[in-house]
Amino acid sequence: MDVQFYDLRCNELICPVGVNPEELSFCWKLCTGQERYKVQLAYRLMIHDRDEEFDEGNVWNSEIIKSCESRNIGCKINLASHKRYYWKVRLWLGEDMSAQKDVSRFPEAMYCKCTSRGRYDSPVQTFVTGIRKEEWLGEWLTYAGVPGIDPYRDHVWIRAELDVENVCSQAYLYVASFGYHQVYLNGKKISDRILAPLRSRIHGYRTAVGVTYDLSQFLKDGKNVIGFCMDAGFTRMEPGVQPGILAQVYYCDQGGWKEMHSDATYQCCENGNTYIGSFSWGDFGGEAIQADSSVREWCCPGSPYDSFRHMNRLPIQDFSPAIKPEIAQYDRVIETIQPSSITSEANGTIRIDMGKNYTGWLKIQLFKGSQDTVEFRIADKVEEDCTFQQRYLFSFGKHKEGNFCNEFNYFSGRYITILGPNPGIPVRIGDVTGLALGNMKDKTLTFGCSDELLNKILETDLRTFQANTVNGVTMDCPHRERLGYGETGCSTTWGCGLAGFDSAAFYKNYLLMWGDCQEADGYFPHTVPGIRGGGGTAWSGYPITGMYDYYLQFADQELLKRMYPGLKRWIRYLDDKIEDGLLTRYEIDEWGFLGDWATPDGDDWGISDAALFFNNCVYAAGLWKMAYLAEKIREGTDARFFEKRHLQLSKAIHEKYYHPGQNIYFTEAARYQAAALHGKVVPAALVPEVQTRLADIVNRRGYLDGGSAGLTLLLREMSEFPEGSMEIYRWLKRTDFPSYGYFLARDQTTWPEMWDMRDIYGGSRIHTCYTGVAGWILHSLSGIQYQPGNDVFRHFRISPVFPEDLDSLNCQWESPYGMVGCVWIREGEQISLTIDIPFNTDAEVIFGVEKINMKAGHYKFTITSHSVQPNL
Repeated sequence: MDVQFYDLRCNELICPVGVNPEELSFCWKLCTGQERYKVQLAYRLMIHDRDEEFDEGNVWNSEIIKSCESRNIGCKINLASHKRYYWKVRLWLGEDMSAQKDVSRFPEAMYCKCTSRGRYDSPVQTFVTGIRKEEWLGEWLTYAGVPGIDPYRDHVWIRAELDVENVCSQAYLYVASFGYHQVYLNGKKISDRILAPLRSRIHGYRTAVGVTYDLSQFLKDGKNVIGFCMDAGFTRMEPGVQPGILAQVYYCDQGGWKEMHSDATYQCCENGNTYIGSFSWGDFGGEAIQADSSVREWCCPGSPYDSFRHMNRLPIQDFSPAIKPEIAQYDRVIETIQPSSITSEANGTIRIDMGKNYTGWLKIQLFKGSQDTVEFRIADKVEEDCTFQQRYLFSFGKHKEGNFCNEFNYFSGRYITILGPNPGIPVRIGDVTGLALGNMKDKTLTFGCSDELLNKILETDLRTFQANTVNGVTMDCPHRERLGYGETGCSTTWGCGLAGFDSAAFYKNYLLMWGDCQEADGYFPHTVPGIRGGGGTAWSGYPITGMYDYYLQFADQELLKRMYPGLKRWIRYLDDKIEDGLLTRYEIDEWGFLGDWATPDGDDWGISDAALFFNNCVYAAGLWKMAYLAEKIREGTDARFFEKRHLQLSKAIHEKYYHPGQNIYFTEAARYQAAALHGKVVPAALVPEVQTRLADIVNRRGYLDGGSAGLTLLLREMSEFPEGSMEIYRWLKRTDFPSYGYFLARDQTTWPEMWDMRDIYGGSRIHTCYTGVAGWILHSLSGIQYQPGNDVFRHFRISPVFPEDLDSLNCQWESPYGMVGCVWIREGEQISLTIDIPFNTDAEVIFGVEKINMKAGHYKFTITSHSVQPNL
């Protein structure tokens, strides 16, 4: 049998650096070509501490575990800090499990037979451990208070010298910082990461994020210089918090491990580049960049550093910040973009159209004209030259030419206006490169169909998500607010992140960030990392929604156990706000207790009856999801309580808001019917009637009337019944208001904030209000779905849909267990269908009323109006 291991991971990352040495989990995938009826019968996990071939680990070996599981494989040992380890897994494969899904009940003789004939070892993988909380021994340093440095305006160089003798194969740098940092060693940048660390809530210095760098290929014998370039970053939004840094180096020589800590020898100097703006709503600004600032001699051994001054201690003597290891995909360049056009005006102004909106940086080669300084302005709409105060300056100084590139602060937009150069010195397309930044680089969803509008909608949906997912947070918009609003988390987790990207580690970190932001009384803010913004129960309820969706896909019990106490406190907080059986308004400010937002028909302001109904349905959904999650970690008493509370609340909502003569809840708006269905407020006997009414409302109105909180409920609930899913399909093919096609017909390359594209609140054209349709394309149109009763995609469902006006569809999705494929093409009166079910999984394949249970393999079918014929 041809067996290929791939996607082997530790803590959801490939060869991670800096994992918690006390929290380890592993996963792997296999591909066996087109061979069917094979399954994993058992595994053995092995950990080694030397770079050599090994048959058994010299650090740890699990027992031979009889299990078909290949995810969330824990390792209950404590490993050494700051050390590289090597691991592999040994599998025993055998015949299909048939009806027995519990391989522990397999006959011992069959298992033993597999140990001799079906044993396979994976390639060796690596991980590097971080350091424990108590091992952070350096001094927290700051450049605040250093003469001549404005800590919130200046970009600052920091340097420290290290004398190293007989360095061996391992050397690691551990950095925690309040503010962004970049790391250099002996004049070279040592990582492709940008905007380190990922965002977190600082809590007045009480928490920080630790980042690990592998110096093994950079550190040399003799004198070395470690350099940091720093910017205040999000400390500007935390009153009283100064930028600061803590650093430690561990390296191994012939005598063992040596360590060096940040201390009074660290020195700093402003590098000439500065931040521009107020770092607040509508004014995250830009940067002023000097042509000389990219010179790296400042952190080379032997270079002069007379202008450097000693740093100060950060004023945190009374406590030590809790430093948490960074556990997610870091920010990096996810795409390079070339301009679609460059035009010059008579006054010397240059207009660059990058062809699409993106979030990131700009690299451009410039030649000096009559002015020493060039100004860049960034806009996300063609009729403006500057959106939300995004301005950058580039100074040539003594140079005749220079290369501009952002240093820290990113922008978001498509159109770049350059003021300053002489008309006779044009900017050429080859001189300009856009660098899109973010956390979501690796896509897991590949889709194409015969309808180009649908293809474009999916592409734009995922691009909008990427442009808003930066620095560990999915934002509402990356230029106006930069806040991780909860309701867009609800739509993008299900509809973009889990459906379209390698995102397991990202969402684990994101959910834990929400937990860090919870207040003592159980209240969750509307945004992370904890800076208050407008919202309602759907916003604050994201931790439950996100944890539920994450668990369905990955079944991570350890994460659920960590999140669960906080989720219970949130439910308790809401329960205290119940009067006469219903949730009451617990937020009274103008932007509190919102219902749905930015719908085609207006907004559900917090003082409205619509918000009251909508938030009660959201709370009901939170209760049944909590009952489900409680069961998964064997909290049976809690589960019964949540079920009881859900029954009570649902009954109260139904009695107050249901209109039996019309089969609707509250008013005749589709989003309210979807909210009631999603909250499981509708009695089981009435569900078909309410679903039919929902589809009828959408059919008569011609569009989905949801906004930032309601649209995802419509996409999810209407996918649950054929008539609803087809109404979504028909709506997606429209190009009039309000629809995705309406945006695309107006040359939008990311989704705007408002369906009518009004300029209210500045008119953001890069916004997550309407993201999430990718989830419908994967789960409904392509038919790759969760199977009710199962937690993960090891047992799933494929229910293909064949719209009459669609001639072909090709969907390939990298699930947690491997590639799932659904590909079909219409050929006259018949459809040729190919289905791929990954190794170690099974699927229920549905054709109309016919259901077929299928094991892993590659299958072909011929479908006519009368029959489904497998081509074996």
